[in-house]
Amino acid sequence: MRTIVDLVAEANASADIGDAERLLATAADQAATHREWETILDGIPATASIAFTRVLVDRALASARTHQEIWSFRRVAEFQAHVLGDPDTARTTLREGERVLLTLATKGGALGFYWAVLAGAFKTALNDDGDALRLLHAGWTVAWREHDVENLGRLVNQWSQLIDPFEARARLTLVEEAAQGWGNLHGTIYWWHALGDADAGNRVRQTVLQTSTRFDDVIELVRYWNLYEKKSPGIEAALARAESLAMTASEWLELAQRAHFEGDDDVLCRRALDHAARVVGVDTAEMKSRVASAYLDWLEDKAAADRIGPRDVRPEDLRPTQTKLAGWSASPSDLLDWLRGRATPENLTRIAEADYADDVPQHLQALQSICSSGRMPLILPWHPREVVELTRWSTGNDVDHLERGLCCALLCIAGTDGDIANTAAPLIESCLALGEEASTSAERLLVWMYETGEADAGDRLVELFSLFVLRAARAPTDPRLALLLETIGEAPDARSLREWLAGSLRADLWTTLLATIVAPLARDHAELTSRLAAIGL
Repeated sequence: MRTIVDLVAEANASADIGDAERLLATAADQAATHREWETILDGIPATASIAFTRVLVDRALASARTHQEIWSFRRVAEFQAHVLGDPDTARTTLREGERVLLTLATKGGALGFYWAVLAGAFKTALNDDGDALRLLHAGWTVAWREHDVENLGRLVNQWSQLIDPFEARARLTLVEEAAQGWGNLHGTIYWWHALGDADAGNRVRQTVLQTSTRFDDVIELVRYWNLYEKKSPGIEAALARAESLAMTASEWLELAQRAHFEGDDDVLCRRALDHAARVVGVDTAEMKSRVASAYLDWLEDKAAADRIGPRDVRPEDLRPTQTKLAGWSASPSDLLDWLRGRATPENLTRIAEADYADDVPQHLQALQSICSSGRMPLILPWHPREVVELTRWSTGNDVDHLERGLCCALLCIAGTDGDIANTAAPLIESCLALGEEASTSAERLLVWMYETGEADAGDRLVELFSLFVLRAARAPTDPRLALLLETIGEAPDARSLREWLAGSLRADLWTTLLATIVAPLARDHAELTSRLAAIGL
């Protein structure tokens, strides 16, 4: 499976312009986001015909309209002006982008910075200071009305680059004065540094430290100090001020984390965790687990961790259900229980040795704890996450599917966000190799991941498609397959699915699964062909 980047690179390497244009057209069939279209437009070789180039530009513009992508309007206009030598059409494109922006504004979906995006395009594509300034003023009005310090800062930064750095500083001074009343003064620190005025940024930082009564504002200063003055005494001062403001278990836990990782102060880390432990009784079991894990992971204090309570829970208790997938059963435990019940001590030892036999006792103890209890930490810690991730990559004839399947299940249940595209393909292959019971349990795991995920998470499309592939391999006539594809196709970024799969670290395995499972399905079941084509597959 080739990504858009791969296709564009092949097009530029080809000596045959006809072949190059075919490769770019294939890339365009997959493109959905402004970054993907930017890659394609930037990759059009100089030898491509004007007619073909105009077709790609028109397709990029159509995508900008469909997805209401302001960045795409900007990039298309720049291409029209500089590459096609058509400034009049570029101006028309920018006017259309402005109309889209006004439409978004009526729905509350147009951040002030979007006007700066178009303002920059009027400057870079047409060298039009008048329209650039007009749009900056429009964005300023929106962001000021919403007390949006972040977007006011972005606008000021563009003001400095496009129009007048002195006026930009004057406007940021106005933002600073207003932000004190809005309760977001710390948000100006970054933008003073962006304008090259470190003294002003430091002044604001010191003011926030001395005057703020909000824990969140003060703890954020630790990041700013670390960003601009590593090892500064200001970090210690910010941590001390945050300690005087912390009240809840989550605040004490964040203070402990910042002290450990950014302040290099494990004395304060322990003191903050001790405070968290005292107030955590009124919080959730999840918070207790986090505090207990912090004692162990940051301070290697197992006794203190054990006093707090269990650091792990049954998978069902990790995340609440957000939605339901009609017609499917969900369970995060079925597959884990099936696999751990069959995993031998030898299996667990081989997994624990995956990192060049480093830290084997620690990895093995963590694996044994999970497999004996069926309970999971909220997020897999280094022991055993490192060896679990490494075992996931095993390939070839020597793959032990029970070991790899167990590791993939652990990562699905308590891994990191954005990792499902890497994990799902080996999970599917291993569970199919292990048989019907493992595959059915894997389906329930994927359904659980979908039902407990955030509504706008891109991972959810990969989860649904993985469920589709796993089910299609065993029951190609299941009527629910069409409904899965329909649900995927309704998502705004459905056509990005192929790119996510192709960009995963197991793109080779996804290619195999598509060729052996999905391609025959598309060939033999006409009702699925159009739905697969609609999502670029």
